[in-house]
Amino acid sequence: MNRQSKNATTRCVVAARIAARRTVLNRHRFSEQSNDEDTLFRTLVESPTLLQGTPAVEVIDDVAPRPDEPVVRGQAASGFDGTALDTILRVAGVDTLVLVGIATDVAVESTARAASDLQYRTIVVSDACQADSDDAHARALDVLKKWFSETLTADEVLTALK
Repeated sequence: MNRQSKNATTRCVVAARIAARRTVLNRHRFSEQSNDEDTLFRTLVESPTLLQGTPAVEVIDDVAPRPDEPVVRGQAASGFDGTALDTILRVAGVDTLVLVGIATDVAVESTARAASDLQYRTIVVSDACQADSDDAHARALDVLKKWFSETLTADEVLTALK
């Protein structure tokens, strides 16, 4: 994640914590024993991203989960697929999600689409996400804004949290 995206992510998570908003870390990572029939896994093996034990899966220190913050671990593009994320959010009374992270055009977009389908108000923080290219990032944000979520900057989210 580039420095600008890391900074925006950190600012959003810190502000959410200060505002006493529920934060949940969603970690996507694969092991060498993951399902080699899975298209996403095959792509990751060819370009070792999100493989357990590599720097790409390390959490930014400033946003590392606190002991009282749940961590959802998944092996699908959406944070909801095969995880307890929806249950955690519903039990906590959450109706709005603010998404940050990588990759805008894979995990962020997939999670935002699923959240929209599950009737959450979904906000993607445009400058706190990143894809493998600026074009992929922009295309994903365009689709999300048109169909599935609001797209705001970190500054806009911070203003709303005050």
